Amino acid sequence: MYEAAALEGATWWQQERLITLPMIRNTVALSVILSVIGSLLAFTQFYILTKGGPGTETQTIVNYIYNRGFVQLQLGAATAEAFALIIVVGLVTAFQFWALRNRDE
Repeated sequence: MYEAAALEGATWWQQERLITLPMIRNTVALSVILSVIGSLLAFTQFYILTKGGPGTETQTIVNYIYNRGFVQLQLGAATAEAFALIIVVGLVTAFQFWALRNRDE
């Protein structure tokens, strides 16, 4: 495809924009979706390094839910917050699928 585009007189930028980017679109979309989900559900790294401290400076939502459920023993509230987090992650993922969908199909 690159040779055909070069023969047709396409510039480097046109080749990248019209050939390369559409070919890697699905891979980029999957990487973005997994990165966002991973950042929303980050827990282990922060807990091992800082346990949410100093104060609450590195406390993520998952760390907050953990502290509420297992440190403060408010299991009902922690369960409700975890369920709300699942819904939020699902909505964000659905929006990303919608925004990154392949409009040609």
